[in-house]
Amino acid sequence: MDILLLSTPAQHTAENLDVILDPKSLIKWIDKLPIMNLPETVKLLHTSISSLNELMVSDKQRLKLIEIYYDSLQDILVSYDEMRISMLQIEAQKRNELREDIMWLYLSLAGGYKLIIKNAFEKGMLNSKESNLLTIYIAMELIIEGLVYGYSSHQTPPPLARLEINQLYALAMHNDISEKEIKGTRGHEQPPTLSRLFKQYILLTISNPYQLNSSDVLELFMFLEPIVDDCVIELNGSPEPPEGRFIIDLSADVGPISCCQQELSPETNDLLVIDVWPIINVLGLMVSEHKKEESIIAVQQQHMIEIVIEQLGRKSMRKSKRESVLVETQVIMGIEAVHHNLSKSRTGNSEVIDYSGVDKYPVSKWMIKNRNESGYMLETYKENIRSNIIVGDVIGFPVKYSETECPFQFSIVRWIQHIQNNMVQIGAESLPGITLPIFYKVESDYGVVVDDGTQLLGLYFPADIKTHTPESILINKQEYRQNQSIILENNSRMYKVNITALLRNSPLFVQLKFKKKEN
Repeated sequence: MDILLLSTPAQHTAENLDVILDPKSLIKWIDKLPIMNLPETVKLLHTSISSLNELMVSDKQRLKLIEIYYDSLQDILVSYDEMRISMLQIEAQKRNELREDIMWLYLSLAGGYKLIIKNAFEKGMLNSKESNLLTIYIAMELIIEGLVYGYSSHQTPPPLARLEINQLYALAMHNDISEKEIKGTRGHEQPPTLSRLFKQYILLTISNPYQLNSSDVLELFMFLEPIVDDCVIELNGSPEPPEGRFIIDLSADVGPISCCQQELSPETNDLLVIDVWPIINVLGLMVSEHKKEESIIAVQQQHMIEIVIEQLGRKSMRKSKRESVLVETQVIMGIEAVHHNLSKSRTGNSEVIDYSGVDKYPVSKWMIKNRNESGYMLETYKENIRSNIIVGDVIGFPVKYSETECPFQFSIVRWIQHIQNNMVQIGAESLPGITLPIFYKVESDYGVVVDDGTQLLGLYFPADIKTHTPESILINKQEYRQNQSIILENNSRMYKVNITALLRNSPLFVQLKFKKKEN
């Protein structure tokens, strides 16, 4: 390996009184941090670590100091898992900013380890010694953990972050240490290796964390750890058959790309080929086992399994080509806003936005960027967004095809991504067919309908020959149970239905095929 592509800050020897070089003094300073004020603590740590990274000190001294930061960071952030962060009494935007700050804190600390690795590489002193192995592992771990926090707030990976993960793994393979078990780490079900950590990151990326809500990203990452050994990685392996196989260019700032979507050049070297079908097969067996259990743990794991199987399977198959469009539109978000519009604003065979409810149900300006047979990609500036966007929620927007044709499109938000220039993109999966508002009630496990006066809001889709869609309803996922009866109310008529099939699944809603129950 002739070149190691790692970004590190420029070094200087100027005295900086803000940099604490004595280990005991650093421990005392960290102990005095305002731990109960996490946003402030994160900023103070980031500033301190960044200043150390810019100062020229010996690798031995740097390692002592960053190990203190590393241990403290692990202790602090273990106390603030995703549940605690979601409970902080701060605005949703501030909470996302905190997740992004934590991402940069992890990446800043990784910078210290990268300096040591880069110096050793340039001196030709990298080998399989435990200290070098642990340094490479922690550097990769910190970058990946930073990306996990970034994903939880739908941030695009910072420039070079994915390249550096790829390069550290390439370095490990070149030195034949990728499979070597690492001592001196904690919190793992089995002895970690660089290969296992890399596979865990790859599987999370393929599972598309932008399609997850914040609370699911870290949970999914942890869920993947014990099953990564079933993922097969080969250097310059065969991309055939393309279904289920992904490639990674270790010299590029990219994640895994499906072989179904990428033409391989025979001249390209240093390509990893990842086969995920063994993982899908293992998860299929886990599904069978969990169906026999009814514990809370089994239900939680079932949710993670569904996410992985759906995403790995979907990304492994060929997709329909996207058509580029540039069409302005107005978007309403949430089942209440969609239900309100459908109830108030029907005009002939199409819908228009009902602006009478704009105070309660804000309308946001978006641009449709492209579309394919399954849905749309929309983009807007953050300041245009007037209501909270959640993965899995229902949205509605008119799509102008011509001066006379502007049908209203109802969709489910499948992914959210914050990109450069203060822009936000969302992927919206279309709900085909005619859409009507309904109310519903759910039968309890004892066959009794509890009427507490609450009106549950849903959507009704009549059978549509044109789109080949059966009669179905969309209801809150928390209300759905298999083999359960539901009471539908449509146009003041009430009737009981039995669910016969699950057609569409999202973190918040399910679309269900049903059959009317005979009296």
